[in-house]
Amino acid sequence: QAILAHVGPVAASICLPTLRAWSAQAQLHRVSDDMAAFSSPLTRARDSSGGARSTPALAAAWNLKKVGFGKKLLAMEYTKAPEQCPLETIKERDRRRRVSEQLQRHAQREEDERGLVAAEEKRVKKLEAEDRLVRKQTQRAAAEVRRSLMVQQWKKSQELLEEQEKRRAEELRKEREEQDRERREAEEYERVRRIPVPCQTCEESGRCPECQGSGIHDAVFLKSSVPARSSSSSLLFGSRQRGCTTCYGCDQGIRGELQPGCGICVTCGGAGKFCTGFCHVKPNFGRRGGSPTPTSPMSCRSPKSPGSPKNRAAASQKPETCDICGGSIFPTLDAAQWLWATQELEADVDKG
Repeated sequence: QAILAHVGPVAASICLPTLRAWSAQAQLHRVSDDMAAFSSPLTRARDSSGGARSTPALAAAWNLKKVGFGKKLLAMEYTKAPEQCPLETIKERDRRRRVSEQLQRHAQREEDERGLVAAEEKRVKKLEAEDRLVRKQTQRAAAEVRRSLMVQQWKKSQELLEEQEKRRAEELRKEREEQDRERREAEEYERVRRIPVPCQTCEESGRCPECQGSGIHDAVFLKSSVPARSSSSSLLFGSRQRGCTTCYGCDQGIRGELQPGCGICVTCGGAGKFCTGFCHVKPNFGRRGGSPTPTSPMSCRSPKSPGSPKNRAAASQKPETCDICGGSIFPTLDAAQWLWATQELEADVDKG
């Protein structure tokens, strides 16, 4: 109406069809936008792509009065595109003002709500972060306590192991020292019992103590008268030599030829010492009583020695010596000890 009053009746007759077409097209767009809120996503996609419309939609689109004034707008539908031909009335201006104020209130409310929600989210996130920090600190403290307990237990176990190792090492050291001491004692015992026994009769010289190894003695045989040179008497007087009876010589006196002694000590057979009988015994460095004790030094004879059973006759004439220590085997140490004991007993009797 405002347009018709402005352009006049002649121009209005010419522009009226065009205005009606424009109004119908705008109403169609408005109805299509309003109906989009009640359509499905498939329908909206079809309409946006320029697809065909159904007949009820076209019929409703031409009912401009019913669609334009009978439909109540929703809260979010006030953000639609502005009208192409708005009505300049007081009521329309008041409506647009109310709509604008309502939109501002909605925007402010949304902004406030968003700020509160953000603040609440921020507060919740802060509380969650604090809770996580407290949990981490609690877990870290608990882990530190567990670690300290484990370290203490480990230190105690290590101290116990070190104490056991020290005790075991001390026991091993004492055992080794005891074994070394026993071994040294056994070696000393074996060494001592293999030392030949010196002959007390000749004092280790091996010579006869009576003739000093010569086997003879100087002797003077006196006679009351001197016989003639042509005398054939078998008796020999004067200064002569006689055999030493101690070393198995013959004291022939004034008759017979000279029979000197062997000149060696008859107690040890000229060896000057006696074999103890342990030279051929294998050393045993354990206990002292571990090694067998031979019954006599005769067991030290080698298989080829003259003292073997096949050469007993020669052993009675020739002394035997040990091939290891050089001590006398025959005469035996037992016989020499018996002889020395007898001599000591006779000396004690003479003194008494």
